[in-house]
Amino acid sequence: MDHMRRFLSVGISCFFLSGCAVASGSILPQVWGVMIVGGAVTAAVDAVVSGPSESEVEINNTDTYSDLNIDGCTEPKVNILSPKNLYVSDSKSIKVIFGSENIEINPAGSSKVPDNKCFVSGHHHLLVDREILPTSFIPFDDTHIHFGAGQTEAIIELEPGVHTLQLMLGSSIHGVQVPFGGIDIGPIVSEKITIEVVSSE
Repeated sequence: MDHMRRFLSVGISCFFLSGCAVASGSILPQVWGVMIVGGAVTAAVDAVVSGPSESEVEINNTDTYSDLNIDGCTEPKVNILSPKNLYVSDSKSIKVIFGSENIEINPAGSSKVPDNKCFVSGHHHLLVDREILPTSFIPFDDTHIHFGAGQTEAIIELEPGVHTLQLMLGSSIHGVQVPFGGIDIGPIVSEKITIEVVSSE
């Protein structure tokens, strides 16, 4: 590849700069065309094979909650401990138990900083039958249930049918991001589970 590139570079220089000992008139135009096209192809192939130079590599220094690792801390998580996915209830009253890791649960409006530097502070919200996550603040409606007193479990009422449940951590002002290690991270959400209510009581 290096020999071909050197040969074609010399040929192109000769053509444009008239720097060759051989007179340009003695070489057919078709030959010059082949050399020029060949040089372009060689350069393109070399770029693909070699990849971008070090100065061209885009470096992304943005931390995201999914791969955050601040001084040995593991990322905060929330999860639904009960009910389990695909649970079938014969009652419209469903007890939901919330789980969390590396999170200090504090009431809404609290400005308390967690005692453990690896913890974030917030409170739970339960999303019912939601397809799209909120992007800034968590709304107050029937599909976004707030537990601003710092509850870690609750009994909710659901109509018969299939429903989805997903837990989301909210900040002291019900924001979807919480401070952690000098940056804001989030949303912190659980896996979505599906349950079915078969009771008509």
